[in-house]
Amino acid sequence: MIESFSIEQRIYELQMNPDRADVIIPASDIYIKVMEWSHAQSILVPDVGLKDGILLHLLEKNVKQKKIEFKHSRFESFPH
Repeated sequence: MIESFSIEQRIYELQMNPDRADVIIPASDIYIKVMEWSHAQSILVPDVGLKDGILLHLLEKNVKQKKIEFKHSRFESFPH
């Protein structure tokens, strides 16, 4: 179904990120091939990208080890 949409339609009608709208078809092909190869019936897709996940993991690890200390910052006015 997505393949029938233009990149512009994917962005505006399907509300895809512009940097994903052009790669969704080849990425889907890769997912499908991997699922066929592994005989998987389903696949779990994370809510965040790999880069975001790695950054979050490193932040949590460093905060837990108290290697990063946050002092007065411009973000203090935001609710936690």
